[in-house]
Amino acid sequence: MNSGEIKLGYILTKYRLKLNLTVNQLASKLSTPSEYIYALEKGNYRLFKSLNEATPILKKLSYVLGLKYGALAELYNKEYELYASSKYNNFSNKKVVINQKFFKKSLIIFISTVALLYLVSQIYQLGYIPVISLNGSDSYEIFSQENYSLSGTVNGADYLTLNGQKVTLKEGGSFEINILLRQGENRLELQAIKDNKSFGSIQKIVYKK
Repeated sequence: MNSGEIKLGYILTKYRLKLNLTVNQLASKLSTPSEYIYALEKGNYRLFKSLNEATPILKKLSYVLGLKYGALAELYNKEYELYASSKYNNFSNKKVVINQKFFKKSLIIFISTVALLYLVSQIYQLGYIPVISLNGSDSYEIFSQENYSLSGTVNGADYLTLNGQKVTLKEGGSFEINILLRQGENRLELQAIKDNKSFGSIQKIVYKK
């Protein structure tokens, strides 16, 4: 990245300081560990295992700091791609001596084992483990009204719970839950129950303005 380019960390730090917030205070407002805020401000992306892991944090930062999420996401994507590319190049430059025959045998055994485990897991899942699907793919949503509707389907479950409370399922396993949101973050956790055991936990956070 050229030294003249504006970096994500510079923008986040500048607007945080304009609000007279420390990193810990900002992290508390976002219900996010402070090390993630430090990582974004310092451009230290080793903490994020994938490109999309920082997406919920950037959405919350854009709202609290009064910034456009799209602009923050664009900067983050560019910087993370440069980081990932640099990490890959450093790894590629290392000289590693590999026994070719041993490598080929190990690779065949590994692929066979993974394929067998995947097949077994798919058969087991289709036959037993319930699966919850929500309408809408976002795990974090900002909502301005008090009444919120959470809907979706669950397959293969005896019943469903929302934050520990039993939910009535409609025919075919569909559900629609009307929720009265409180100000700030509302953490919603759905669990599918089968044979008195919990399966298929899925979480969503709805932030009420």
